[in-house]
Amino acid sequence: MRRGYVFFAITVTGVLNFLSCATTASVLVTKPPVWNTSSINRIAVGPFTADQNSNLSRQIAQSLTESAIHLIQETGRFILIDYAELARLERSGENIADHVDAIFSGSITHVEIKDRTEYIETKRKGQVVQEPVYYRDAEIDFSYMLKRTGDGSIIGQRVKQGKKTSSKYKSQSEIPSEFEMLRNAVDEQIRYVGRDMAPWQVAERRIFEEDKMKDPRMTNAKSMIKQRSFRSAYTLYSTIYSENANFAAGYNAALCTEILGNIEEAAALMQQIWDDTGNPKAQTELARLQAVAEFTKVNEEYGGQTDTAINNAIKQASRELLEKIPAGNRISIVGGRGANQNTLDFIVEELSTVIINTGAITVVDRQQINTIIAEQRFQLSGEVSDETAVSIGRLSGSRIVISCSITGAGSLRRLRVRTISVETAEIIYQISLQI
Repeated sequence: MRRGYVFFAITVTGVLNFLSCATTASVLVTKPPVWNTSSINRIAVGPFTADQNSNLSRQIAQSLTESAIHLIQETGRFILIDYAELARLERSGENIADHVDAIFSGSITHVEIKDRTEYIETKRKGQVVQEPVYYRDAEIDFSYMLKRTGDGSIIGQRVKQGKKTSSKYKSQSEIPSEFEMLRNAVDEQIRYVGRDMAPWQVAERRIFEEDKMKDPRMTNAKSMIKQRSFRSAYTLYSTIYSENANFAAGYNAALCTEILGNIEEAAALMQQIWDDTGNPKAQTELARLQAVAEFTKVNEEYGGQTDTAINNAIKQASRELLEKIPAGNRISIVGGRGANQNTLDFIVEELSTVIINTGAITVVDRQQINTIIAEQRFQLSGEVSDETAVSIGRLSGSRIVISCSITGAGSLRRLRVRTISVETAEIIYQISLQI
């Protein structure tokens, strides 16, 4: 039996699915990188070059280089070799393939900034007048690649185009600088370089089938799912399916098996259900499970292991937060933006779900939080500042803000949770957990 390619079943909630209430399980899935870097351990990141010989292009090239180094380091997958030291070794006649497996490099091919002025009608002292508003458009084309040092072969390469348009401003002096506009444009494009080079994680949901045969035992199994007792639910679903070929029971048994990490067994069970019932939904899920089984093999090539560090961190953080936050409070939970975005979004969502399900504390909807962030133009790159967290709390009507961030990489990666009072801006409680 092969264990899953890194699945974490954290919590289950009821969601509106058309007109019926479906039971779902939130799952964090690890997927293989776009490029095959299984044989690559040591990487040197060379400086990005700029075709346009301007100070602005050189600044952006330096920013891209720094971002690439940071994002590759964040994967926790590679040993980074100093490029300057590598160049020194090469000048001295050393074979660089003895010191590094691959070199990451990139270049900027096009940079363009355009300023625009438009006129809008507005009333001033009872008269309609034309007032100017100003915009700035930024556009940048760049590429990057990873090349083996042994034979010079290209492992993978990307061509990217970043575009950014500013909001409208009443004064040209208020418009973000050219560098800031371009940096925001390239950050959006290079932020996923880690997915090109190393296994990455994304949150998915599994929807359990509703019973159409009205077997009372299915209700019991559904209760087990809500209590996250997946093994007990699997046993009951399997019994029901063996007795009367209830499609929903068999399908749900396979999902439980997947959540428990037994991917090959889940695929075999879904194959049996497809053979027995001919239900096309089983065929679709079978194809997905077979793909996941392939991901498992890839994960072994990268030295991946199934663990429950994120699961345990969410459980411990939610338990301690519920102990520290008095019942009846209204809270907001926010996370920053960075290389671990999918994992952090998943953690914020699951913390929210666990706390909501207690019924003791009101949690502001994430969509409302996102709207506030967009309207106020809060910058959440990296860790959310205490000042920004307090501002979000006030605008959302919260008394407490829980700020989540991920620091470090590899075995040093940690989840940091800070509880901040909106009224006093003081840190009430903080915890740091390994993930």
